[in-house]
Amino acid sequence: MTWWHSLTPAVRFRSLLAGAILLFAILLGGTLSFSLTRYTVNETETITREAVQEHINYLFRDLFSKTDTSANYQLEHVAKMHFNLYHITHTDFFTPDGTVVFSYTGSRIGQRATEEERAILSTISTGNQAVSRTNGTNLSLWFPIMEENGHLEGFVHVERNIAVEAAHTRGVILLCMGAIALGALLLFLLLKRVYDRSTDQIAEQAATVRRMLAETEQANAALLQALSNALDSRDNETNGHAFRVTAYTLRLARQMGVGEEQLPDIIRGSLLHDVGKIGVPDSILLKQGPLSKEEWIVMQSHVSVGYEMLKHIPFLAPALEIVRYHHEKWDGTGYPHGIAGEKIPLAARIFSLCDTYDAITSDRPYRKGRSHQEACDEIQRMAGTQFDPAVVEAFLRIPQEEWLKIAQLARSQHRAKNHYDLLLRLTHDAGHIA
Repeated sequence: MTWWHSLTPAVRFRSLLAGAILLFAILLGGTLSFSLTRYTVNETETITREAVQEHINYLFRDLFSKTDTSANYQLEHVAKMHFNLYHITHTDFFTPDGTVVFSYTGSRIGQRATEEERAILSTISTGNQAVSRTNGTNLSLWFPIMEENGHLEGFVHVERNIAVEAAHTRGVILLCMGAIALGALLLFLLLKRVYDRSTDQIAEQAATVRRMLAETEQANAALLQALSNALDSRDNETNGHAFRVTAYTLRLARQMGVGEEQLPDIIRGSLLHDVGKIGVPDSILLKQGPLSKEEWIVMQSHVSVGYEMLKHIPFLAPALEIVRYHHEKWDGTGYPHGIAGEKIPLAARIFSLCDTYDAITSDRPYRKGRSHQEACDEIQRMAGTQFDPAVVEAFLRIPQEEWLKIAQLARSQHRAKNHYDLLLRLTHDAGHIA
C-alpha cells in the first residue's frame, strides 16, 4: 500500500480538491499574466506608432525626400524633445529604397540598411503592418509611413523603454494574482465546507442505518431466541438442545473451513432446525414409547412444515439449508427428499452429525446420556452411511476437552437472555467458549 492509499478518503479528497484549485489558479494566473503583458505591449506599440506618425506629419514632413543631412544635429534635438515624452531611446528613418535619412546615430545617415534591416523592411513594405520585438523592458518597433494617397513614404524603426508600462503591468498582475489566490482559497474553503457537511450528513445517515440494522438484528435475534425457547419448552426432553447443537455445529463448521460470513446463517438454521415441530401434536411429539408408522409420518413432516414457515422471511433464506435437509443421509436413505452425498448442503451435513452427537450424549427421561467416546464410536461407525466421511474425520480431530467445554457452557447459558449474541461471538473465536 502506497502512502497515498494509507490516507483517509476525506484527506485524499481534500488534497485532490486543493491540488485542482491550485492548478486552476496557476493556469488562470498564467493566462491572465500573459494576456495583460501582451495587451500592454500591443497598446504601447499602437500608441508609439500613432505618436511617431503624427510627429512625422507635422514636424518632419519632408524628411524622407531630403538628401541634405547637414541639419541632422538640430533635427535630432527636436526629435528627442518630442520622442522622449514616449521614452523612445533610439530611432532610424529609412527611405523606401532602404537609405537612412535620420538616426540618433548620426554616422548612419546616408548609409544603406543592413541585410537584417532590409529583410524586415521587405516584410512590412507590402502593407500597413508592423514588426515588433521585446527584450526585457526594451521594445523595438518597425513600421511603414504611408502618404495620404496610400503611397509608401518610408520606414521608421524606433526603440522604446517600456519599464514604466511593465512596472504598471506587474502591479496589475500581482493584484490580480492576489485576487485569484484569495478567490481560490475561498473556493477551497467553501467546497471543503460543503464536502464536510455532506460527509457529516452521510455519516449521520450511515449511523442511522447501522442503528436500524442493529435494531433489526436484535429483533431477529429475539425472534430466533423466542422460537428456540418455545421449542425447548414444548419438547422438554431436549433441555437446551437447540443451543447446544448450534454451538457444536459452529465449532465443527470452523474445523471444516467454513467462512466467517456463513456462520451467522448456520446459527439461525441450527437454532430453528426443528421449528416445524410446532405443528406436531403433543400426543406424538411427547409420546414416551415408539411411534407408529402413521405417527412417524407426521413426525417427519416437521421438516417440510418448518421450511414452509420460514421460507418467506428474507433474512432466514440462507439458513433454510439446515432446516430443510438436516435429516438427509449421506447414502440417500434420509428424509424428506432422499438426496445423497454432496447434493446435501455442507451446513446440513455438519449439523446432522452434531445433532446426532447431542442426542447420544444428552440425558433423556427414559435413558441416560452416553459418553463422548461412545458417541465418537457410534458416529465413526456411521461414516459413509448416515454421515459424510470428511465431516466425521473433521469431528474426530477436535479434542474431547473442547466438546466437553462446549457442552458445559451450552448447558449453563442456553437460557441466557443474550444467548444469540453469545453464539455470534463464538463465530469469531472458538476459544471464547472455553
